[in-house]
Amino acid sequence: MLLLLWSLAIAKVGARIIVDAIANTVFFMVNSLMLFLVETFSQFETFLFVSTFFVEAPVIVHKLRFDVAIKQHWG
Repeated sequence: MLLLLWSLAIAKVGARIIVDAIANTVFFMVNSLMLFLVETFSQFETFLFVSTFFVEAPVIVHKLRFDVAIKQHWG
């Protein structure tokens, strides 16, 4: 029984690490895309679009984490 609980605890921590790694990867990819677009296109519309996307990215990542946490908790 103790071994089962220990295994579940390790699996939960491992899943959290994987979710954080994916979320951080997506966040850094969005940052890189933003820098690329701003440096490539110096138009105001592009900068406005990319800036809006940059502000939305952390919200999207947080929502993904919240959805995964709910699915893990409720199955």
